[in-house]
Amino acid sequence: MDKYTKEIEVAMRAKTGIVWAISKEETRIERQMVPVADRLGYNLYTWSATEGISEIGGDVVSRSSTQIDNALQDLLKISGRVILIARDAGPWLSDPLTLRVARDTHARLQSLDKENSKQILVVDPSPAPESMSWVTSIDCPLPDRDEMGSIVDSFLEWAPDSAVEDVKKNGNRDALVGAMLGLTSDDASNALSRSLAATGRFDPVLIAKEKARVVKGSGLEWYDPDERGMNAVGGMDELKTWLSRRQRAFGQAARDYGLPSPKGILLVGVPGCGKSLTAKCVANAWGIPLLRMDVGALFSKYVGESEGKIREALRTAETIAPCVLWVDEIEKAFGSGGDADGGTSSRVFGTFLTWMQERKDGVFIIATSNDISKLPPEFCRAGRWDELWFVDLPNATERKEISWVMSKKFDACVEVDGSILSEKTDGYTGSEIEQGFVDAMYAAFDDDRQVCTEDVVEALKKRVPLSKTMSEKIDELRRWALGRARTASSTQEATSSAGRAIE
Repeated sequence: MDKYTKEIEVAMRAKTGIVWAISKEETRIERQMVPVADRLGYNLYTWSATEGISEIGGDVVSRSSTQIDNALQDLLKISGRVILIARDAGPWLSDPLTLRVARDTHARLQSLDKENSKQILVVDPSPAPESMSWVTSIDCPLPDRDEMGSIVDSFLEWAPDSAVEDVKKNGNRDALVGAMLGLTSDDASNALSRSLAATGRFDPVLIAKEKARVVKGSGLEWYDPDERGMNAVGGMDELKTWLSRRQRAFGQAARDYGLPSPKGILLVGVPGCGKSLTAKCVANAWGIPLLRMDVGALFSKYVGESEGKIREALRTAETIAPCVLWVDEIEKAFGSGGDADGGTSSRVFGTFLTWMQERKDGVFIIATSNDISKLPPEFCRAGRWDELWFVDLPNATERKEISWVMSKKFDACVEVDGSILSEKTDGYTGSEIEQGFVDAMYAAFDDDRQVCTEDVVEALKKRVPLSKTMSEKIDELRRWALGRARTASSTQEATSSAGRAIE
């Protein structure tokens, strides 16, 4: 029995009245409540806004109870011991009158005698509203490895012999379980069914792709990591060395050694200098999934729903772990705060901070920021992150390496001289150098020839570097980083943020 199912059973034994299960898996919870109701001697009913009250797996008892306040009152009229599972009741309970009915019902339920005992289990993806602090809330996480293993085994019992033999031959059971983590039990079963229908076998790769579709609805986006790994990042040797030493930290050997899992890093610095690229590449280098937090999708107009969404997203990340959780330009997500949005940003930020402090091992956060001044001080304090890194404009060595990376990326640029470009691109960011290569390719393609060094130089001459247009902001960032953050590069040229333009 799952830990949360035990908690629900204990709450039912204690006659707490209304129990709030935070979950979007109503089918799974209803299935697990059947043996609980049997053990406790209760009859099991369900309520929904479309059908009213029904016996689970049976007939509708009252269609007139499609309004939740009527259902709460009709529940008391049903004879015997009853557990009523209320589906998606959260939005309906936000009405003040319904809330009053719910509180009165809660008190009545606790006073009923043993023979007529009634309990209500609300199953809703969002937490109980703050106005319902008197209910017992239980967080119901997504299925863990053991439950996913049981789902796989149940499919293997009836699947064609060829599919079963394929799993045994390739040792795919563990890979299937890992690919399913982060899905609901229904989505996991559907993914297995689709894989079997499409290929005649259970394919972990196809199931992982299904997870990418489902995960997106949780406020996370499933990213395909850059196949080049850290070779796609030019420069930042100190940061790359630090990350390389933590590559094996999520394996069993590290756990046996007693090594704590890395928490994460905050990358602060000049826009366009590789912060986001690092997040995309490190997941490939470490061989673990990359999830990007879509903060905009987490905010809702309904009170309490935003906090519920971010909790669900973070629970999903923990279930998929080990993984990299990428939060891009984090100051835009959590930097505004205040009362401008009714305090929603502050509450969501508080939820995120609490999770960072208490989260399970295996979720490595990479957060990027172009303007650290917009973030609250408590976000950057010691203990939240393994390291705070400052990413500056690329130095001469790094510009040469970036030019080499671009030559490898674009087949038409094999004749480019990195040493010359390193000298000519002082003050340019990595993304500006890359765009110079792209512009040069357009010119060379129009002339039906390969790209040469002069093409890139000419393209960059027409571009005003960010180091000139934002020189004051970059100098401010450098002053902030001095003594506060570790420099991503082992050597950094002592130049002004403006650098020098291509002559």
